[in-house]
Amino acid sequence: MIVRPVGQRHNRVYGYIRVSLADVNSEDLSVKRQRRLITAFAASKYEKSVDEFFIDTECLGSTKILEREAAREMTDVMEEHDVVITTRLDRLSMSVPDLMEMIPHFQHTGVHLYFCEQFGDMPIAHREPDRQIEGMEHHVDLDSRVHGVFMMALQAINQLQAATKRDKCEHKKIELVRKGFWSGGPNIPYGFKLKRVEHEGRIRPWLEPVPEQQHWVQLIFKMRERKMNYSKIAREINSLQNDRVWNPSQVRNVLRQPERYTVQSP
Repeated sequence: MIVRPVGQRHNRVYGYIRVSLADVNSEDLSVKRQRRLITAFAASKYEKSVDEFFIDTECLGSTKILEREAAREMTDVMEEHDVVITTRLDRLSMSVPDLMEMIPHFQHTGVHLYFCEQFGDMPIAHREPDRQIEGMEHHVDLDSRVHGVFMMALQAINQLQAATKRDKCEHKKIELVRKGFWSGGPNIPYGFKLKRVEHEGRIRPWLEPVPEQQHWVQLIFKMRERKMNYSKIAREINSLQNDRVWNPSQVRNVLRQPERYTVQSP
């Protein structure tokens, strides 16, 4: 059921439409359908026609709102008491950080923002009146609650997306390390040298074994299997070669990171 505003003044009603190249074959997202829905909503809610449509075509949803030609024109002309109607959240933007930045801008400007296909006549942004209108206190309070809850939901989604992205990055990093790729750092593990190889369409630094050094690394693990302590292993290795002087701490570091010193195939 449409609830018409009582005692509120509205200047102009704008419709915003966005289509990307991927939407061309989608009747559901066509310019014609978006225009029809916005026009019907304006007539039902405000009993007037849309004053002007702003249409971004061949525009990615990830493009920032203020970097789109039509959207920027709309934000430049909209004023307090104006109404902006679009069909869905993803028509305005598919970037949660961008929505979190722009929706408060609509709110502070005093613009009523509607996503008519998703949220009906509940404004996601609205002009906060200077005083509460008699008989409309509950309605005004509901609008404020809707805006507040929506922004909290966006913030939660943004945090979830950021956490998911970090989680995927960490898992990918661990997966690459397990396959023998170098994750970066001040020192390359003893027993390896860097070699650039192609992996999954990208050139990545792989830890290529150095046979002469790998001999001593493997010997360290074998000595540890014989229950030798770090100091004794260091003494034994030093007595067998002169290329590097080993100390107990270095031996311990090798033994505590077996996955780092295990030879892998890219």
